[in-house]
Amino acid sequence: MFGSLRLFSHTINQGGVVRAPLGTLSMGYLGGIAGNTAAINLLPGSVTSTSALGLMMPYGGTVDGVVWNYAGKQTVLEGVVSDQRGVTLSSMAVNVAPGATIDLRGGGELTGAGFSSGRGGSVDVLLHPLSDAGPAYSGYSSSGNEVFAIVPGQASGYAPVAAEAGAANPAIGRKITLDGGTPGLPAGAYALMPSTYALLPGAFRIEISAADSRGVAPAVALSNGSFIASGRLGVAHTGISDSLARQVILTPGDKVRSHSSYNEMTYADYVRADAARLGVPRAMSPLDGKNLFLQLTPGAGGNALRFDGSVDFSAVTGGFAGSAVISVGGSGKIEVLAAGGAPTDGFDGVSLYADTVNRLGARRLVIGAPGLVKYGQSGNYFTFSQTRGSDSIFLRQGAILSAAFATPECCPASTAASSKAPHPGSACGRPTRRSICSPPAAT
Repeated sequence: MFGSLRLFSHTINQGGVVRAPLGTLSMGYLGGIAGNTAAINLLPGSVTSTSALGLMMPYGGTVDGVVWNYAGKQTVLEGVVSDQRGVTLSSMAVNVAPGATIDLRGGGELTGAGFSSGRGGSVDVLLHPLSDAGPAYSGYSSSGNEVFAIVPGQASGYAPVAAEAGAANPAIGRKITLDGGTPGLPAGAYALMPSTYALLPGAFRIEISAADSRGVAPAVALSNGSFIASGRLGVAHTGISDSLARQVILTPGDKVRSHSSYNEMTYADYVRADAARLGVPRAMSPLDGKNLFLQLTPGAGGNALRFDGSVDFSAVTGGFAGSAVISVGGSGKIEVLAAGGAPTDGFDGVSLYADTVNRLGARRLVIGAPGLVKYGQSGNYFTFSQTRGSDSIFLRQGAILSAAFATPECCPASTAASSKAPHPGSACGRPTRRSICSPPAAT
């Protein structure tokens, strides 16, 4: 979550599935040591995504409702409009083929749990064996035991790699095979997950001890709601497996909460609550659709952008849709042509066709420079980047730009004091009173 995945090459052909949920996914480069990426081709059937829709993942937590911590550090909230989050395609030419999908939808749930020492328990049992919580557990728990989580229905066989690993980061592909004697855990193999996952719906905390002297034995219920069972460790998708069973302690998530006290709230709820506490517009949330950044450089003539695939900027309930942002390196010049028009002779910038740009279907269309809203007292102001923008924008005769949905925002922006005046007969389509169609100097 909120991470970064970057793919660099002279030519990129993306025909598979590449995901960076809630993060930044970048392909290509401009102005590097090796020059510029010549072409990025998103091929039929490919999925390029930063959406977390349908996922539920633990992500730190807050004890007091004021500070959110993740991996031992305080999280800094980002403004609701980001100049980075989403998919960035940087190249001389970008070709999105029919059947290619760019998925920027909002959604997904980040759960949070802030441990609070007190009457609910002085030890966080997601980070420590049960024996550390009290001598009553020493008959079957030892201080050297490993603590993980298992989540029924997790199908990949591999635990996610994250900065916050809970008690310990499980090895790649590490799994445990259970006999099905524990209610809620059918017989089968389960990926060992970071222990923070134990509070997800249907999940279990699992504490693994040394080899079980009983051999493979049926599960036994304990008075605290846990179960003592046997399981064999192995590595997913290989023939590697321990010959001896291990004794394990399996504790359902609701029983974990009886051993330790947690302040539980989702990250989206925290974002809303923090904004209400400060009296400012809220920060970026998993509910929001993310952005598509097209960073182009001269050299492809009229083939700088070909778009015949699909892109989904939509938000879920309570969120804001994402944006399409087109900016240019090199000369910093952009011209937008009417359908069928030819690039202007001698033009040393990037030539785009209005009908191609409109097919992006973005609610907010920004041409020239990425937009940004900072979280806090300046959250009512939409600003444009002064370092990643275009110098000049030419809207040629007959070119009509439009954004999607009922209240579109079409935003030509450049780093110059004002963008070039459009040619008579051209238009930035369907502006509304909510539109932000001004150069950076006017914001």
